[in-house]
Amino acid sequence: MQRLKSVFLGAVAGTSLVLLAGTPASAKSAVAEANSWMTPDIVKRQSSAPDDAQKEAVAAERARMLIAAMTLPQKMQQLTGSPPEILPELPQCFGARHVSGIADLSIPTFRISNGPVGVGQNDCISSSVYEAIKDDPSPYAGYVAYTHPTSAEATALPSATA
Repeated sequence: MQRLKSVFLGAVAGTSLVLLAGTPASAKSAVAEANSWMTPDIVKRQSSAPDDAQKEAVAAERARMLIAAMTLPQKMQQLTGSPPEILPELPQCFGARHVSGIADLSIPTFRISNGPVGVGQNDCISSSVYEAIKDDPSPYAGYVAYTHPTSAEATALPSATA
């Protein structure tokens, strides 16, 4: 579990750094100050560690810092995924298979592109579909994002239990 947490934070932190690459230095500095797991010093310590064990130790430290900064609802949201919605990073997409990011913590949206029985995309149908169903009172209206004809099809593979 500890290794999984370290790998997760490494991926999140690395992706966040990539997302911040095009922002002004003052904005990067403000994010780094607010998010201690993203400071240039700790990122450098991790990237320059001489071996995998030491890199993983810094990743684990960063994971503990991030988790300590998260509220319980944020932790739950990251574990359970998000309901179908317009994706903040892709406003033209009405998506259903993703975990919404947390901008204040430099966590980007995680788009899911596969599943237990195949590989598919299914997380970006036209936002016009959302416009057509947004006033529908049914709690299941948004789930059209999974089944709409414009949704990407999947390559079905045999079930692992088979």
